[in-house]
Amino acid sequence: MKKVTLFILMASIYSTLDAQTMKVYKGSVTTPIYEINAADSVIVSGDISYVPEGVDIPQDAIHVYEAVKICSQLKNGESTQSVYHVKGWITTINNSTPSDIDQYGNATFSITDLPHARFAATFQAYRVYGKNGQKLTNINQIELGDYVVIEGKLTNYYGTAETSTKDTPHIYSSSNPNF
Repeated sequence: MKKVTLFILMASIYSTLDAQTMKVYKGSVTTPIYEINAADSVIVSGDISYVPEGVDIPQDAIHVYEAVKICSQLKNGESTQSVYHVKGWITTINNSTPSDIDQYGNATFSITDLPHARFAATFQAYRVYGKNGQKLTNINQIELGDYVVIEGKLTNYYGTAETSTKDTPHIYSSSNPNF
């Protein structure tokens, strides 16, 4: 029941969001669980997390919650016409990624707006390549906790917000020194 209530809460928040600030509340309407703002910082239970220094973030980069909202407005299998930059923290890496990097030079992982939150919206970076669309060559180029910017078209794959593989999505920038 808690998950359903939280899902309904998140859905209603996404539908009325201002692109500048997102706050998620649980229990108390005066203390948000987390807040995302346009200054590229995330406040989680009063603690603030800033985007790591040195990450190249384009002016038009959007948060994960915005990418999820865009994808939710697409039909199943439909992709956006425009290319987007989606920014967030890597929270999970697909188990097949080491062999995908070895065989194909691409990786699949999930990113979120919040580095350590359990209930944050996630975006699937599906089969993304490295800088400028070049093949990834080393599994250490992506790691849990990295802050990345993904460039590519967005798609709704049966309810999953992810990158479209049609136009070589890639990692635009990353906080990982191996990248």
